Amino acid sequence: MTTPKKILVVDDDRLMRMMLNMMLTRAGYEVLSAENGRSAIEKASLEKPDLVLTDGLMPDMHGLIVCKTIKGLASPPKVVLLTANKTEMKKAETCAPDDVLMKPVRSAVLIDCIERLLSDACQFAEFGS
Repeated sequence: MTTPKKILVVDDDRLMRMMLNMMLTRAGYEVLSAENGRSAIEKASLEKPDLVLTDGLMPDMHGLIVCKTIKGLASPPKVVLLTANKTEMKKAETCAPDDVLMKPVRSAVLIDCIERLLSDACQFAEFGS
């Protein structure tokens, strides 16, 4: 039996966090949540998620800063930026997320993206050993 992959969901909107949590839990992932950027960085450092799914626009810390900071961790997780703002998609290059998805995101699109990113990580890990 394999351990489910761990995903950290970061969004200041409680309903969005709940919806994403439900989608990901149904898909078999272990889900952690953070309501702001500071909490997300702390949880990413401590919990070592396989992937971080972060909102772009948050009041305390922009998702681009969250992404850049998490990508700077030792053994960083994959990061997917979620945004409802097309301008934010263009700015995303500055933090090098592994993918950017537009809100609202359909469950199938989100799960396909996560599976692709996590399977790539598995392939590289196997190649390196």
